[in-house]
Amino acid sequence: MSKAQLDLRKLIIGALGIVYGDIGTSPLYTFKECLHAHNMQVQQLEVLGNLSLIFWSIFIVICIKYAIFVLRADNHGEGGILALTALLHQHKRLKHSSALIFIGMLGAALFCGDGLITPAISVLGALEGLVVVSPHFQSVILPLAIAILICLFLAQKHGTAKIGIWFGPIMIVWFMVIGVLGFIQILHTPSILKALNPLYGVYFLISNGFPSLLILGTTVLALTGAEAMYADLGHFGKKPIQIAWFYLVCPCLLFNYFGQAALLLKNPTAIENPFYLLAPSWALYPLIVLATIATIIASQSIISGIFSIGWQALQLGYLPRLRILHTSAKQIGQVYIPSLNILLMISTILLVLIFKTSSNLAAAYGLVVSTIMLMTSVLIMMVAKHFWEWKTWKIGLIFSPILVIDVFYFSINLAKIFHGGWLPLLIALGAYGIMYTWYKCRQELKKEIKKSEMTFDEFLSVLKKESFTKQKGTAVYISPIQDSIPTALKIGLQHYGTLHEHVILLTIITTNVPTVSPAKRLSAKEIFPGFYQINAYYGFKETPHVFKLISKFCNLNPNFDPNDFYFFISRVFPISSSRKILKGWKERIFVQLAKNSMNPTEFYHIPPEHAVELTMRVKI
Repeated sequence: MSKAQLDLRKLIIGALGIVYGDIGTSPLYTFKECLHAHNMQVQQLEVLGNLSLIFWSIFIVICIKYAIFVLRADNHGEGGILALTALLHQHKRLKHSSALIFIGMLGAALFCGDGLITPAISVLGALEGLVVVSPHFQSVILPLAIAILICLFLAQKHGTAKIGIWFGPIMIVWFMVIGVLGFIQILHTPSILKALNPLYGVYFLISNGFPSLLILGTTVLALTGAEAMYADLGHFGKKPIQIAWFYLVCPCLLFNYFGQAALLLKNPTAIENPFYLLAPSWALYPLIVLATIATIIASQSIISGIFSIGWQALQLGYLPRLRILHTSAKQIGQVYIPSLNILLMISTILLVLIFKTSSNLAAAYGLVVSTIMLMTSVLIMMVAKHFWEWKTWKIGLIFSPILVIDVFYFSINLAKIFHGGWLPLLIALGAYGIMYTWYKCRQELKKEIKKSEMTFDEFLSVLKKESFTKQKGTAVYISPIQDSIPTALKIGLQHYGTLHEHVILLTIITTNVPTVSPAKRLSAKEIFPGFYQINAYYGFKETPHVFKLISKFCNLNPNFDPNDFYFFISRVFPISSSRKILKGWKERIFVQLAKNSMNPTEFYHIPPEHAVELTMRVKI
């Protein structure tokens, strides 16, 4: 076996462990909820109709939309809704589109709202198999689920580098087991294959009227986790994700769904838990253990995804500086955000305590998922137009059926707002509100700061007119705004009359690409003797490391010693004033976020002994 083949196999196994955990555990509750949640009778038409809807939803939405088209829309190899909006921003016609910025924020917020439900519903769904063994286990499900979730979140700080290697093999066992269990039932009741005919789904919808539409809204549970295929594109690549889906995940999921339906045709009472009743009694305990491990892996994957989204949002300026810990020396996307982890743990446990069962949580699921899928379809159509240069008729021919399905799912799931769907939506809107407020208020704050800063021409004029005391060493002034003189340097000139022998103006610029190559990292020029301007370019998946950056500059300029550098940072604190640039709740949220923002010295990895922080209070 060649090295390329071996690497491909490793990526496929890795994708099975990370990408498909969420959608892979959907059979635990999806088919049961389609019938049970709406008190539908377990008869042939209902069973075949629901199964047909699940099959064709998976085929159109995941096999065609995501696996074939969405995976093509990568931003330098990266996927996900933030990467997608960043890609569209690179187009000259969309470069300054504020609508895209807000779509990116909303998509990231919705992903977080979706992610909170996944650990809760998955772990509850797995543990509810204990009731199939004995009803006496009902009382232990809730505390056991909370205990597992607490352990899961407390383990996040250690990352998945050590245990992640087992995720893929365990999920392979999981898919094989659920596939075999379903296939056995299909052999016993081959007539279930009639559901491959889409007319059963159509006839079911027509004959049952409005209740069938609500069930169609529940069918979206079979699609949860589809967005992970795209979000994890940068970790594994398109080919491994496609191979894993078409050769193992999709067949095993469909075997299981068809197997559950076949069981219900023979035994309608199995509706209480058709997934676990596929297994013989002697296999229940091992299956419950395997399902619990699989749901923990699914939860771990979605939590890691939220950390990654949070990191990207921070780098793009949608969130304040937060403490970021990298949990892997090899994988750039594996990060841990302590403050976000605590918030996720508290929120997830509250969800478990409020909803108590996977059935109740299923009622809250779906709206967020269908909204993200609809947004992704719209953005992909824009990519097809502006980057793939498709003709309008081709875009309409391919994406119109997909868009109709997404709009239909979204519209039907709006009814879930009054049945628990309000909670994840409220969480998503809260996250969006924070990102929107931080981004917009930072733009206003930058405008205020720029008013008080010198231009280059003004600075040169001052240098020519006045004389200053020269200090030994090199001063680096970190400026958030290009082509302006930082306030820290202005204060040094006006109040102390001093200037270092060498002065560097450093601006860190986050680009719309995931990573920037080392060759393009640094742009430096000497404006006049002893005065330099450096622009440092980072991708939205990278963390600025200022001291390493300066060390690289010193390697290119041997006359400089990084140990002689001092970094001057202006830390801005917004304060209220009668001017009221920001009003009401925006002002209060922004002030609190700014106060709790991470220290810039630590965030930029500057040695404390080389850092000088100047506090600025800006009236808003």
